[in-house]
Amino acid sequence: MKKREITFFVITIFMCFATHAFCQKTNADHKVFLLGNLEKLDFESDYFKTLSSEINSVDGPYTVLVNGDFVGPTGLSIPSKSEETDRIDALISLGSANGKVIFIPGHKE
Repeated sequence: MKKREITFFVITIFMCFATHAFCQKTNADHKVFLLGNLEKLDFESDYFKTLSSEINSVDGPYTVLVNGDFVGPTGLSIPSKSEETDRIDALISLGSANGKVIFIPGHKE
């Protein structure tokens, strides 16, 4: 091997091990969950149940940010229907004493 190739190899190996020392730690002070375009999500699905259990298992403070289009493909009706408000209630239930849910309206809300 040429000296240049050996130097490149040594630097590459060093960088692989050095990045571990500077990577993000797993203990976060505050966790943020970003959700969006939930209008077609079935709240009885395994996906939502898994998401809900993951959020509820957080030990420290957290925020769930729901970014638009969360009530349904046609938006809210007047007066609102129970299936529309059930969707919002399910999202609100993701909050707890440690966490809060923030809604940012989309073009259908």
